[in-house]
Amino acid sequence: MELTASQLHQARFEAVLATQFMMSPLQSPASEVVVTLTDVDGRRAPKGYEQYSMIFLGPAEPLFAQGIFKFSHAQLGDTPLFAVPISCDARGAQYEVCVTRTLEEPSPDAP
Repeated sequence: MELTASQLHQARFEAVLATQFMMSPLQSPASEVVVTLTDVDGRRAPKGYEQYSMIFLGPAEPLFAQGIFKFSHAQLGDTPLFAVPISCDARGAQYEVCVTRTLEEPSPDAP
C-alpha cells in the first residue's frame, strides 16, 4: 500500500515515532537501510495547509545524498519522500523529510 498525499497527516507519523522504516533510493532499491523516526516537528503553515518535518536516524554508511527514497513501514505502507542528509556523527546519519500538504476540504454533506 502506498500512501497518497492526503494520507500524509502529521498525526500518522507521530503515532509511529521511534519505530523503524526501511529506506531505499528509488534508483537503487537494493541499497536498503533501516532508519528510525526520531522526531516529528510541526511548523507554522498558511491557512489550509499542514507543514511538518521528520528526522530519521540511520547508519553512517552508506551515506545517501539528497533525493527521493521509498520509505516502508509495517503500519503505514510504502511512500516516496524527498530526504536530505543533515548530519552524520558517531550515532549515524540523520535525514530530514519536510512535508507540506493541502488540508482536505470538508465534504458538502459534513455537518
